[in-house]
Amino acid sequence: MAIAAGIAWGRPRELIPLFDLFGILLAAGAGYLVGEMISRSVKRKRGLALQVIRGICFAVSYSVSNVGISESALTFRFSPYGILALVAGVLVVISPLRRIQVGFSQPR
Repeated sequence: MAIAAGIAWGRPRELIPLFDLFGILLAAGAGYLVGEMISRSVKRKRGLALQVIRGICFAVSYSVSNVGISESALTFRFSPYGILALVAGVLVVISPLRRIQVGFSQPR
């Protein structure tokens, strides 16, 4: 799923100029897609290991989206907005698995 999301995310980058700013929003969407597929495949379980797996899968998706094919070789595109897109995507991917604790003590 991560590779498919990366291909779908990288294709508009080849077609639309100045895609980097819009790419941050698309990264969040790709992160949600990757995270939701992983969550459904593990029956909505939570944990640190799944956060790491989701983060790695999004990094794979990001890497696939940055690969371009020219006539002679594969190229890797990089921009400063790519780091922001990577951070936004990882935050979207791991945020549903984080538990928010409110209050100081548990009721008995």
